[in-house]
Amino acid sequence: RSTALTHWAPMVETNQSSGVLTQVRYSPKSGGYCPAMPVERAEQFFLARRRLSELFNAEANTVRFQLYRGDLWIFNNLRVLHGRGSFDPSEGFRFLQGAYIDID
Repeated sequence: RSTALTHWAPMVETNQSSGVLTQVRYSPKSGGYCPAMPVERAEQFFLARRRLSELFNAEANTVRFQLYRGDLWIFNNLRVLHGRGSFDPSEGFRFLQGAYIDID
């Protein structure tokens, strides 16, 4: 028996009163979905999503750093867009361990 955990939420969320950006939910792995909308708008959605991806991945918008053995990186998953670069296993060993903590 298997379990599938799913969550549907807007890709971009703003404060309803101020219009200030509060959260971005973006994942290149799971980004093939299209929220419920008329088919005519789906092409516009995917064009906008592609542009958002280009902006996120632009070198000018990227900060790179290397973690070393024993380093710990803690961040709020809803406040930091993050990812990892490619890795060649013939050049060394990579071990990443993720964990989630409730914020209440």
